Amino acid sequence: MFCQKCFLVAAWLGVLLQAWQEPIFGQSNPITADQVVANYVQAIGGSERIAAITTFAEKGELSGNLTRFVHPFSPPSLQKEKGTFEFCFKAPNLRSYLLHGENNTVMTMRGCDGAVAWYVGADTAM
Repeated sequence: MFCQKCFLVAAWLGVLLQAWQEPIFGQSNPITADQVVANYVQAIGGSERIAAITTFAEKGELSGNLTRFVHPFSPPSLQKEKGTFEFCFKAPNLRSYLLHGENNTVMTMRGCDGAVAWYVGADTAM
């Protein structure tokens, strides 16, 4: 049983939606990626504020094969390990990196003061 009245209503709704699609659902001038970045930089205080940042610290958690993370050519470990990392950066060229394994044991430390880089790990003699 074909309902001719229902078909006509559906056809007219389809035509109207097609005609109203751009004003309702679309933008006439789409925003670009550069505009999004420029709006974000402006929202956080401008490029001068970003340039004024001299210190940055980051902390997080890692899980998986941390032995391979520290030593890329070591044989893979079958157990899942957990650890935390800390990155610290200070302008103009100071940086350090610290990786803690399970039970808060230090697995590796790296750093650079702009002239000298250093590394301390489980495979180095102290």
